[in-house]
Amino acid sequence: MKDQLKNIENYLRDFFENRLQNLAGKDLFTEITKSVMDELKTSAKYDGDHLVAPNIFRISINLNKQPQASELDDYSEILKSIIKDECLENGFTLPGPIHIQFYKDDKIEGMLKVISSASTPASRDTARILALDNSIDDQQLPLQGYLVTSTDEIFELSDTIINIGRQSDNQLVVDNLLVSRLHAQIRALKGKHVIFDIGSSARTKVNGQRIRQHSLNPGDVIEIADVSLIYYRDLDKKHRSTFENITRKIL
Repeated sequence: MKDQLKNIENYLRDFFENRLQNLAGKDLFTEITKSVMDELKTSAKYDGDHLVAPNIFRISINLNKQPQASELDDYSEILKSIIKDECLENGFTLPGPIHIQFYKDDKIEGMLKVISSASTPASRDTARILALDNSIDDQQLPLQGYLVTSTDEIFELSDTIINIGRQSDNQLVVDNLLVSRLHAQIRALKGKHVIFDIGSSARTKVNGQRIRQHSLNPGDVIEIADVSLIYYRDLDKKHRSTFENITRKIL
């Protein structure tokens, strides 16, 4: 492990001297790169004969002085190159284009947190629907967000990306034959929750209207096929007591 960290540090030192010398946040970017490399290696999993690495990285930063958007854009391109080089060296397969998203989050422990995932065919379709904006100010997770069913079952929107559908690996699983395997997706963007229809056969509706994408407001009624969900930013006393015992509910 020590040899691995030393190799990474040597590689990063040489790399940053050549390509990051003009970026003000060099120390921060060095720490991010180390964390991403660790996440890349620990999250790679076998899929048949291939060792598949994550290609989506969500990086939360907790600093009083945040990097500039232009610095994040430059660094993102450099980090993508490092990830590709690391995958080639270790024989990893990337399931799709590399996406790097930055978030400002003062609730995390420490300076930064990296969460990764590997894209599925459906999530790659979503990436074509939504051009990701890497501005750290534009991708804030709303303070609160919940989906409540007609039977008062509650799902907290605690992640920046929530997949909804019939397939078991979705964050919110809807056990209904009319629902597509990946039916819709909710993303945290610009401090709001935005829902996207992922080309579902039964369509997604908000307040009775078919949508392709829609910025959610408290009280909006989402229809996933014939399943209704109400979006809330806050919960009343009744829902709060229910929420203490129900999270990540399978409908």
